[in-house]
Amino acid sequence: MGQSKPLRAAALIVEDDAAQRDMMRLLLEESDYEVISCQSGEMAERILRKDGSSLSLLITDVQLAGNMNGVEVAYVAKEYNPKLDVVVTSGRPLSQPLPDEVKFWAKPWSPLDMLREAETAKLMGEAAATPKFSQTMATYALPQNSCFEPEDIERLAMAHVETLRALGLKDRSDPITQLVAEKIIEIAQTGVRDPAEISKLAVGHLGSPYPRP
Repeated sequence: MGQSKPLRAAALIVEDDAAQRDMMRLLLEESDYEVISCQSGEMAERILRKDGSSLSLLITDVQLAGNMNGVEVAYVAKEYNPKLDVVVTSGRPLSQPLPDEVKFWAKPWSPLDMLREAETAKLMGEAAATPKFSQTMATYALPQNSCFEPEDIERLAMAHVETLRALGLKDRSDPITQLVAEKIIEIAQTGVRDPAEISKLAVGHLGSPYPRP
């Protein structure tokens, strides 16, 4: 009996330009995403209503086919999935405010921006989907370190996921995850905020003394 394949992260692209839509699809598939795409805000809303909770990333242009624009899509997306990583992109300045925690990319943006965002969204989704990570961070960060706020948990959990991955630790029930969490907290207390930088420093401190699966 074969092993089931792990679920891939899913992304929604909302873009009325077919060439742009295809280019974004290729970039996200390169990052191992399942990609859904459409050209109108109305279709995006139907997809979000059905599958919004399973998405890790949404990228939408402002100008779309139909009557909804990309900013409106961003608001709808946050209603269905408040934790969804949402990027709104346009070649013109925005005339409407964005929802909280929604990013804006001015065109032209770099394909590297897309690849980085895809990886960040994947880490956020993985951390949120694994309660042990958030529980570990809450245990060590909040009661003992008043400098951390509850919203810091997601950022620290992302660093935790990336550090475990870099060290080759796939068994996340391993007690070593606690050691990694403690090192991440220690580094974060020095004022480092970027999850990727925290992870890099943690790997540098911990090295790779553990056998890789």
